[in-house]
Amino acid sequence: FKSIIACSENLNDIRFSGTRAKAAGSADIATGLQDLANAGKLGGIIRLDLADNSFGDCYEELADALRFCSNLEYLDIHDCCLGDDGIVAVCDALIEANAPVSFLSISGNDIGEDGYEGAKSVAKLIASVNDSIESFNASENEIKSPGIRTIARAFKSNSVKQIYLNMNEIGTVGGNALADMVSRVPNLEVIE
Repeated sequence: FKSIIACSENLNDIRFSGTRAKAAGSADIATGLQDLANAGKLGGIIRLDLADNSFGDCYEELADALRFCSNLEYLDIHDCCLGDDGIVAVCDALIEANAPVSFLSISGNDIGEDGYEGAKSVAKLIASVNDSIESFNASENEIKSPGIRTIARAFKSNSVKQIYLNMNEIGTVGGNALADMVSRVPNLEVIE
């Protein structure tokens, strides 16, 4: 796959999901994307689906590539073993790219397991994409009430229609923050 994408000039949609490539295969994909970015060939990427892989040991390379994805609208990196450090790097990269992300799935990445930094970075990213985000999924993580509250407070969006935060440690504080959020997301259709 790394060899295939290396030969591609006009990519706008990359899907390498569900492969369970393990750490070595995921590192090849991350470095392949990084190589494309360094060659100036990721600026046209609109869709990137890397779900269900293991980027925990190579999240820096993935984040380096995402910095060049200035047209990215769809990013699915659920179940990618990113953890808090990885999600911080990814969020920082997407903010730097100023990508008009409308679909973002970061579920199942153990965000919140090591603390609060991951949720704070997710909230910063949400604040930066409030004008474009339509679907946001951070379910099946370890985000606790303070993190949920921080993310909920970041939402001020007329475009968001779906928010998935189920299977986190939301608690009363997080639940109240989500209830308060509803007035700032008037077109919300689904919340879980």
